[in-house]
Amino acid sequence: MQTHATPHEAETEWLEVRQGERFAIRTSATATNGAYLTLEVAADSGNGVPVHIHENEEEHFIIVEGMARILNGDRMLDLPVGSAATIGKGVRHA
Repeated sequence: MQTHATPHEAETEWLEVRQGERFAIRTSATATNGAYLTLEVAADSGNGVPVHIHENEEEHFIIVEGMARILNGDRMLDLPVGSAATIGKGVRHA
């Protein structure tokens, strides 16, 4: 894994598991006793993860910059800044 830092967040550890997509853990599952975790994700335009399913947890997205295209079940969502979407557990998404 590579570590990336933006100039304004030089102390933040950014991890990259696939080229063009970085993430930083903002709130760990350990800190919330396993209730949730919070990640900040920065992805290059056109980058995306393959379709997958989380069997045990929901996934919630809040778009703070740019735009995101998210597959939620059979629906494709184009989400502008300020939008949010929740993917239910057991639902295919990308």
